Amino acid sequence: MVKKPDTAGDHLAAKQMEAFERQAHNRTVRLIDRTDEGQGGSAVPITISRRFFLATAAHVIPPGHQFEIVASPGEKTITRFIADHRDERADVGLLEIDPADATSLSDERLCSEDMILTGLDAASQHNVVVAGYPAEYMAKERQETRDVGGRLAQEMLWTCNAYLYDGFTVPPSEWPTDETRSPAVGRDIFVKYHPENRARPFSPRSAGAAPRVVHRPPPDPKGLSGGGIWLMRESESKGVWRATMFLIAVQTSSYPQRQLLRGTLLAHWLALLRREYPDLQQAVSSIEERRA
Repeated sequence: MVKKPDTAGDHLAAKQMEAFERQAHNRTVRLIDRTDEGQGGSAVPITISRRFFLATAAHVIPPGHQFEIVASPGEKTITRFIADHRDERADVGLLEIDPADATSLSDERLCSEDMILTGLDAASQHNVVVAGYPAEYMAKERQETRDVGGRLAQEMLWTCNAYLYDGFTVPPSEWPTDETRSPAVGRDIFVKYHPENRARPFSPRSAGAAPRVVHRPPPDPKGLSGGGIWLMRESESKGVWRATMFLIAVQTSSYPQRQLLRGTLLAHWLALLRREYPDLQQAVSSIEERRA
C-alpha cells in the first residue's frame, strides 16, 4: 500500500509519491483533435514488437478526424498517424505512429511491454495514479514556424499541463448502476475521485528535468479521457526503494458528483490490437499472461 503523505514534513513519503507521479506524467501525452479543437483528450504511448501506438478512448478519436500529439519542450510534434482503430462498446481506441516519427518520443515516455499488467481482482482495493490533460489547463501560447503546403507559416501551438491524481479503486458494489453503458466486471474499473486533496498538476518538463508542480484548483475532468490508470507497486532491494508503474486501464469517463472516474481495463485495448494486427498475436499473448 502506497501512502500519500498527510503532512508536509513527511518528506520521504512525498518523494516516493512524486516518483510514481513522474513516471505517469512522462508516459502520458495530450492528444489534440485538429478537426474539432473542442474535442481531444489524452493518450499513452506504447511500443509492442517495434510497432508504436497510442492507447486512448474511442470517443477521443472520432473517425475521419485529424490529430496531433502536443510536444514537450525539445520534442517534435507528431501530426500523422498511419492507422486508427476503435472499439466503441468498450470505449478504447488506438492510433499507430509512423516509426520515423516515434523516434521523437523519448524512451522514458514509450511504455514498454513489461509495464502492462492484467488480472486484477475487482473486489480488492488498489492504489492507482490517473494521468491526463484537462481541457482547461490548455492554452495557445507557443509560436512556431511550420511548413504548411510548401510555405512557411507562423502557427500558435497548444501548450498544456498534465494532471495527476492518486487514489484507489472501488469494488463493483460501489459502481453506478443507472448508466447508459452499464458497467461490467472484467471490462470496467472505477477509481474514487477526491481531487481537492489528492491532485498534483504538473507543467511540461524540460529535457532531463522533473515536471514542475503547478498550484491550481482541481479542473473539470474533461480531457482526462484516454489517459492511463496506473497501478502503483513499490519494492526494495539492498536498501534501495523503487517505484514501479503498471498501466492497467484507459480512463474513459468521469462522475464528479459521485466522486468517481471510470476506465476500461487494458485487456480490452489489447483485444482491439489483436483483432486489427494479426502479426502481433504472440506479443499480445505474452502480455496477457502477466498477472497482478
